[in-house]
Amino acid sequence: MKHNSTHNPSAYRKKRLFCELFAMVIILLVGLFFIRYYLVLSLLPLFYLLHEILFADHIFYHPRQDYQYTFKADHQHDVLLVNRKIQPLTIKKTADDEKEQIITWLLSFILSPKISGHICDPYVEIRCGTYKNSQYFERGAAGKRYLDLSAAIGSDPENISKLSLHFHHCSAKKQTAVLLKFLSPDITKKRILIIAPHADDAEIAAFGLYSQSDDTHIVTLTAGETEVKDYLSVCANPEEASRFKGRLRAMDSIAVPLWGGIPQERCIQLGYFCKQLPVMCSMPETAVKSPNANISDTRFFRKYNRYKLTSDTTGKATWNNLILDLTEIIERIRPEIILTPQPDLDPHPDHYYGTKAVDQALTTTDCQPEMILYYANHYKTTDRFPFGPEHTIASLPPHFGAPPNISTVVSLPLTSQQQRDKVFALKMMHDLKGRQKLKKRIRSQLQRMIGRKPNYYGENDYFRKAIRNNELFYKR
Repeated sequence: MKHNSTHNPSAYRKKRLFCELFAMVIILLVGLFFIRYYLVLSLLPLFYLLHEILFADHIFYHPRQDYQYTFKADHQHDVLLVNRKIQPLTIKKTADDEKEQIITWLLSFILSPKISGHICDPYVEIRCGTYKNSQYFERGAAGKRYLDLSAAIGSDPENISKLSLHFHHCSAKKQTAVLLKFLSPDITKKRILIIAPHADDAEIAAFGLYSQSDDTHIVTLTAGETEVKDYLSVCANPEEASRFKGRLRAMDSIAVPLWGGIPQERCIQLGYFCKQLPVMCSMPETAVKSPNANISDTRFFRKYNRYKLTSDTTGKATWNNLILDLTEIIERIRPEIILTPQPDLDPHPDHYYGTKAVDQALTTTDCQPEMILYYANHYKTTDRFPFGPEHTIASLPPHFGAPPNISTVVSLPLTSQQQRDKVFALKMMHDLKGRQKLKKRIRSQLQRMIGRKPNYYGENDYFRKAIRNNELFYKR
């Protein structure tokens, strides 16, 4: 729509940083020529405050752009969006709506900004009978956006006429919008295999899903033994701290799922080394070692497994062994659904190569799932998504350029109890326990001036981002 600015998040981030530094230099030069120097120095704290309140959201793109997605919805309806109401064509309940399945409703529309929406977080409050919740957008948002109406409409299309949409710090002028309807089997009733590159990935993305399932297995690919600053006080050196942290996170990957009803024998820690999957992929037969823990044997982090694998005989951290492990697990479990990171949305190297390994393993076996679903815990365009506070609605993340390889969206609603249980699953994860950096804590307090409240459940931002009214999954 507007602003064909770069789709390269890194380039946009550098451009914005340059503009901020340039503005600061101009202020200093003007001040030195026309104002006393001590008045200039007094402006620097003000500049810092404005930056932290208004320009520190890590939005690495221009927000006045259309989100780029191309879907294959099961049903698609042109509707009129006017006066807070959706005025649909005749959308009647079908036989499909009576089946035991998950129905996802997305409204594609054009969002318009208000001046206040450049300062305060814009959001849409969705009401339907006794239902009320909100979906947030980035500040300054304009262009095509998607509103998740799944929980409000449910399985009864007649609820569409009962909906009312209340726009805050943004607006939607009278327009023709598109209502997308996606049908999915009830994935909670299927045999699921979740691929988690690190301990906590399964919980962040899919605790609500697996806590409702009676037949889920979780495979964690790496021990997550990096970033050990918080453990140096209890260990003799960084190498020992890395091994200690890896053991803790390996235990997390086995023990925490029990809170969601997944017993130890259905959790498998493969013990490969954090951030080493790209190296392994480039040299499939070569064993790598953990540069942090200074070990090369994956069995060091597999001690809590009740699940024995062929590669346990050598413990070599090779790409070929990873493929062997995944193939063996798939053939033993015979999952109906595999859940793994979405490589077009999630840029983390371990997530990208974790899914690449799954794809490669599936080419080596006749055991094929009915469906592969994808999730994203990291995003190329921003690390603030999902926008807004806890317990609100998560919808589609910002994406620009070539549309991602996604045809279908599955929005799984979570009850209040499921959201609460998810909070405490994350609280058990050692990697989410540490304090935020002082700069982030100060920023959080300053942003209360624009109506943002600090994260309610914990300082780590995943306590805001992951605790939502729904969990989102994608299908190619």
